[in-house]
Amino acid sequence: MRKGAAVLHGEDCFESLYEGLISVLSIGYETRFNKGVLMFIDDHSFLNNSNVMTTILLEQVNDSCRIEIISGGGGDGLFGLTLGNESRRVDKILTIVDQVCHIHSYKLTGYFSGNIRS
Repeated sequence: MRKGAAVLHGEDCFESLYEGLISVLSIGYETRFNKGVLMFIDDHSFLNNSNVMTTILLEQVNDSCRIEIISGGGGDGLFGLTLGNESRRVDKILTIVDQVCHIHSYKLTGYFSGNIRS
């Protein structure tokens, strides 16, 4: 499993990040709550026959937006390999976060990307 997290600071950063994510990613399901949204992405790679499920939590806190990403899955093929699909998904989402920050001049703090030990 792989995790990523970041906090954006700036006016309307929640909506800007949300729009940036849905314009690039194929969101399978999302649900909104009080000041946030929970999104799920399910990917299947035919190259190594693996499924990767990614969960994205966006939460608005005053003039800030917190994003947390958890991605994991497993290979179903002959060797059960994922070939780093979880890492690529988290890195792609964090790249979108960086781009949104650059376009809108948002401040980015709490940036993290790493493995989750089971």
